[in-house]
Amino acid sequence: MDPSLKTGDSLQHRCGHCKRAIQVSSTEFPCSNCKKVFYCSEAHRKSHASKHEKSGCFPAIIHSNSECGRYWVASRHIAVDEVIYMEKASVLAPNIPTMSHLYPTCLGCCRGTNTTYRCSKCSWPVCNKRCEKLGSHSMNECKIFRKNEVQPNCRPQYYFFIQFLRALLLKEKDPKGFEELMQLESHIQARMKVKDEVLMFKSFYKFLTEECNMDYELDVVNHIVGVNRVNCYSGDALINGKKRFCTAVFPKLSLINHNCRPNTRTILHEKDGGLYMELRSSMDIEEGEEISQQYISSTKGTFLRRENLYEDWFFHCCCERCSDSTEFNSFFSAIKCVNCSEGYLLPKNPLESDSPWVCVQISFQMLTPETGCGYSRTSENVKRLTDDIDARIKLAQQSPKALERILVELSSHSLHPNHYLLIDIKFNVLDEIVRKLNYVKENGTCFGNVDDDDLLKAVEYAKSILGVIRMICSSRSYCIGIILYFLACTLMELRTRKVPTKFTDAQVEKVVKEAWTILHVESEGSSYREMVKCLEDRSLVLDVENLSLRVQA
Repeated sequence: MDPSLKTGDSLQHRCGHCKRAIQVSSTEFPCSNCKKVFYCSEAHRKSHASKHEKSGCFPAIIHSNSECGRYWVASRHIAVDEVIYMEKASVLAPNIPTMSHLYPTCLGCCRGTNTTYRCSKCSWPVCNKRCEKLGSHSMNECKIFRKNEVQPNCRPQYYFFIQFLRALLLKEKDPKGFEELMQLESHIQARMKVKDEVLMFKSFYKFLTEECNMDYELDVVNHIVGVNRVNCYSGDALINGKKRFCTAVFPKLSLINHNCRPNTRTILHEKDGGLYMELRSSMDIEEGEEISQQYISSTKGTFLRRENLYEDWFFHCCCERCSDSTEFNSFFSAIKCVNCSEGYLLPKNPLESDSPWVCVQISFQMLTPETGCGYSRTSENVKRLTDDIDARIKLAQQSPKALERILVELSSHSLHPNHYLLIDIKFNVLDEIVRKLNYVKENGTCFGNVDDDDLLKAVEYAKSILGVIRMICSSRSYCIGIILYFLACTLMELRTRKVPTKFTDAQVEKVVKEAWTILHVESEGSSYREMVKCLEDRSLVLDVENLSLRVQA
């Protein structure tokens, strides 16, 4: 952002037409529709208004370069929690749930069928007659499967085939939508170097031409397969109270680049039988700043994130967090130095997968790590260590006590206290404690057998996790919202039991308000909205309109 856009305490913007810097407090020429774009004169407002308002007051400009293709840049200041854009999925297809061989996903509503019912036309799995008539199925693969007597097959790859087929069928049903897909990145060259990707493409092409008797150009099919492989969003979510298993392509939102500390979050909504993705800012975004989203969880270390991003999206992330070996001074991946008592190992160059890990000295007084004892380990050695630890954690997943023993051991001998594997352990134990409280029952609120010590431990774990996650996630991240929810639940239960904590009434109120603020914008019927209901229904009165809270005696 141009430094001239901020002068003292007065926020300035650029004229939406001529881009000259103007002071918001002194202008009388805002956009008459959104009131968020400003102009230096009435003439410039009128000149630009038709184009701006025709776009729905779209607050971004799509740029392009040779390195990352097309991407979004904010065309004005975007305030935190602002809805930036809402897009309907152009391709929506069923995904594979657990135990899909018993209860496959419905091709109509994309939810687990929980029945042996089959479509009366094509014999593929749907929930009931209503679902077999849904256009997503009846106007797509159903006609083709019926005509060509394609036999039902619920193996995972056939769900991918249906996804690819629905995308190809847009060519006749929605030529403009199909052209949007053809303009998206498909990473053909990179994908064709991966054995599983080649097999997926060849298997689908054989299914398309031999079983469905359809004729498409080989290159077009390969591109569409790639577009779906690298641009699909997982729609596996609890929406309107029912778990949905699906994949979806949102062509415009697909242009937004990944960042390991993104400035937006995405929220799924169902409306009129379609699936919509809402893009909402998770921090203030300044004019000229790139708008970003996250493709994978932010709660993994740099090497693991970059590895997963390349495996699934075929690019090497070089964002600010990935470029910083300390990950914004969180030391999220740091391991203890075995050669000295004070040092920790960090990658010398985090953007190189084979970079050596070298000892650095860390203290609260240091703004940046200093050179340590000189000891180093290879990246392969570090990976073996973290893989072994991760395997131990997975084996102990069902036993909180076993997890806590591992936590104590690793904190003392192997990992930095902020290491993502230790944060993962704390989260799992915290999650288990809150689950035991069992807030929501059909007949009201009740609590599980959780003693006071467990609740106090949960408070300490939540505080510890928050301290780290706030360094690497934006302020309105759903991840922060979940941890705040856990903290609020335990604090309110301790208050009910009259167990003293270090939190004042005002601090408890602040925790509940922040958790509510982050989570209440999620879609109706989602697990996040269930958390919101818990905050509103438990031992407090929450005035949603004024965001005021009163703890009940």
